[in-house]
Amino acid sequence: MKREDCKRTENNVEKKRNATNAIKPLKSLVYSILTVSSISLTVMSCRSDKIMTEALYMQYKNVKLELPPGDEIGDSFSSGGMLSEVVNYTNKENGASNEATYSTTNKLDANTVYRLNEVVVTSRSSFTPERDGRVSVNFLVRVPKELISPNWSIILTPQLLHNDSVVPLKDLIIKGEDFYSKQQSGYEAYDKYLASIVDKKDYDSVFLDKQGIAKDIYDRQSLYLGLYKSEWNDMMDYQKWKKMMEGRYMTFNVKQEANRLALWHKYQREAEFLKVKNLATDKDTTGISASYNKKFEKRAGLLPQYRLKREIKEKSVPRKFKEVHAEGHTVEDIKSHSVSERDSVDISKHRYFYDKIIENEMKDSLKNYKFRELVPYEIRKDVKLDSIADTGSDFVYLYNHEYPVSAGLKKIRITMKGHARAIDESGYTFPRMDTLTYLISSIDQLIDTTLTIKKTKLYRNMYSLLTIYPKFATGKAVFNVRHENNRMQIDTLMSTYNVFTKEKGLDMDSVVMTASTALDGSFDNNAYLSKQRVDAIKDHLRRTYGADMDIENVFKVRYIGEDWNGLVRLLQKRDDIEHKGEILHMISNATFPDACEEEIKKQYKEDYRIIRDSIYPKLHKVELAFNMSRPGMVSTDSIQSEFRSEYYEGLRLLKNRQYWEALEILANYPDYNTALCFTSMGYNDRAYNLLVQLEQTANVNYLLAIVCYRLNKKELAVEYLLKACELDNSKIYRAPRDMETKSLINTYKLKPKLDKIEADAAI
Repeated sequence: MKREDCKRTENNVEKKRNATNAIKPLKSLVYSILTVSSISLTVMSCRSDKIMTEALYMQYKNVKLELPPGDEIGDSFSSGGMLSEVVNYTNKENGASNEATYSTTNKLDANTVYRLNEVVVTSRSSFTPERDGRVSVNFLVRVPKELISPNWSIILTPQLLHNDSVVPLKDLIIKGEDFYSKQQSGYEAYDKYLASIVDKKDYDSVFLDKQGIAKDIYDRQSLYLGLYKSEWNDMMDYQKWKKMMEGRYMTFNVKQEANRLALWHKYQREAEFLKVKNLATDKDTTGISASYNKKFEKRAGLLPQYRLKREIKEKSVPRKFKEVHAEGHTVEDIKSHSVSERDSVDISKHRYFYDKIIENEMKDSLKNYKFRELVPYEIRKDVKLDSIADTGSDFVYLYNHEYPVSAGLKKIRITMKGHARAIDESGYTFPRMDTLTYLISSIDQLIDTTLTIKKTKLYRNMYSLLTIYPKFATGKAVFNVRHENNRMQIDTLMSTYNVFTKEKGLDMDSVVMTASTALDGSFDNNAYLSKQRVDAIKDHLRRTYGADMDIENVFKVRYIGEDWNGLVRLLQKRDDIEHKGEILHMISNATFPDACEEEIKKQYKEDYRIIRDSIYPKLHKVELAFNMSRPGMVSTDSIQSEFRSEYYEGLRLLKNRQYWEALEILANYPDYNTALCFTSMGYNDRAYNLLVQLEQTANVNYLLAIVCYRLNKKELAVEYLLKACELDNSKIYRAPRDMETKSLINTYKLKPKLDKIEADAAI
């Protein structure tokens, strides 16, 4: 084999070895995953035929659903009366098990579970009260101790059956200690796995190849130093050559200058000699110096030893120094390079342990897989209860759930399914449990449909009051209908008159007009002034409407002068009069009205100013009393019945629990059913304020008992409940179905009193 082929083969082997080393961690991780899976399969294949849940298949007991005794729930939403009871008993002679069902007509307390020797009475149906659009479903989940083991977990899923819908409720989980320990160890293993995963923000501190980075930086620094040294050596060689040449040329140039100077002085000496000679012989010396200078220039210009000056020229520079010489650089011009922070960053970007990063990221991507592997028995957070059960006794849990009630819903049912899961992954599905039925008991069942018929008591004689404020000039009694708002005052009077006579068809027997004035001025003058003013208004009515109306006989005039009673009423309503108490005291003890007013004006000037400006104008008034009668009505009064279709629709909506729509109608009829609507919506204060104004019937008292209970007026609620039962004995049977009244019965021990009311009514 040729040497080149051997070298190529060695390179290929080295490349393969590097590639293998790069993917080794990845292969290792994949291998570990496959190994775990194979181990799991091996363990499963090596298991024996015996499973942990085998005992569940070899017994007959099941988880039970039971209605709780009412007293266990206290004042929360609780079941009302039981509808039926299932009695299980054992015949002592033959041990046979029998079952019978009794109706609620039997003298059994349907709210309790009887344990009489070998007899157990339970109920499968109950009432549940609806409050504020929700019902509370309460039931007991009983798990016999025979079904509980340290090695498994029981998951129970109650289901609420709403018409055709199945609503799963939150699960109950009852597990043994060993099962819980298995869960905990799984989470610990998973936490350890998570702890081994490096966060990306920590890559620089964990996966950065710092040794490699240091080597790369050293290599780059060495490169920069080598470049500098190379340029520096070239520069030193050039400087050495240049110095040598400059020294050589300097010697030659000094000799050339000496020759030239010697030649010049030679010609100058000859010129001086000739001048002296000519002077001595009286010859002309003109031009002698110039002639000898010319000879010097000619000879110095021809001979090399006098004119050639040596210097370094481009063509004489050696090739390797030409660039340095041409640019004229010195040692200071050589560039120095160093490793910067940017260089370090660029180097670091490519100096990570990428095999470990790939391994770490693969571990991160497999978190969900590892969770399922390491935590086969997850601890759930979305459950009602997750508890470790005592294997030595039955497990009993009171399950509470509130459920919104939709329109028209009459009943809901509860059933439950469940399964067990053991540490060895074996399981058992429990038979479906019996179904509990809850009939929804709502206070809207207390609707009084008799109020659909409106019975109105008609009175033959009626009256109505109206006050107008006509304006007069100060101290004058002339009525001008165009003065200020007098036209509106008269129009108000006449429109009221026409409503009664023309629209309602009533006979106007009389309209009594009583005039009054404020307190400013003389008491006697004000009395006379009020008489004149009311007479002036009647005169205006006579002139304006006398042709169509019997003004003279129907309209009666009265006057009272200064309206001190009106002043007292208005004063009592004010909060801005500082000495209101003192002023009222002065008025109540006044003997002479004018003197009293003057004393108020003198002692309380600021208060008097407020009274004069804001109260006195309201005392200048005319009060009208309209006395009317129904035409053709012989008797004093009668009863009129009227079917109210709109009201009937409101009751239909109320019965269907469409409270807002019902209230839009019933708000126009403030009666018992309106209060019932308020109560159903949780507006207890508004319901109470309305109920206390109504006739105290049995329905009103019963609803007041519920409302007072909610308002925490429980002793008052007891009084209303007993009164309601006295007025209507059927309320005795209704009371256990409503949470509030049932709580009152239990808390205040009212059953003996209710029994007495029932017994007295039977006599």
